[in-house]
Amino acid sequence: MTIQEIQQTYTATIFQVIHDLNIDVVALGYNETDYANIICGIIWKESSGNPNALGDQSGPGQYCSYGLMQLNVCAGTPQGLGFTGDPNTLFDPYTNIYYGTKYFTQLFQQYGNLAQALSAYNAGSPILSNISGYVNAIVSQIQTISGKAVTLAKAYPGIALAVLAGAAVIYTKTKN
Repeated sequence: MTIQEIQQTYTATIFQVIHDLNIDVVALGYNETDYANIICGIIWKESSGNPNALGDQSGPGQYCSYGLMQLNVCAGTPQGLGFTGDPNTLFDPYTNIYYGTKYFTQLFQQYGNLAQALSAYNAGSPILSNISGYVNAIVSQIQTISGKAVTLAKAYPGIALAVLAGAAVIYTKTKN
């Protein structure tokens, strides 16, 4: 699916999840539509919009990551968020978006900026070198559907992140 098709298909579900989880998107520095676009970008990168996507094989015929947002049951990600069902229920778009958005929002609140939250969603921790791949791909897609520049950092001490021509650039403060 294209990012536009993902947006058209899943935005209503994402809005419902944002409301069900009582996410204060304004406190995170976004409006509801922009936050939904971020989730669409994650879905695009993780599964290309395929609700039945499987990834990260743990053995022959055994998979760790399920669904739209590729929730990793081997790492215990959905279980740590309160999920207790059979992993196959993570193929349900609402269920997957619910736990994926819950996880991403926790990371966003923990790290305080989009670049680190996206990197941590992908790698388990905010690896700044990961910005050039995973994060840039998502930022590019978010810009495609929103038509505006994406701010990666609100206020991260010592580092300012900017998007230039679709590529995240890291600026570090130096002592004068």
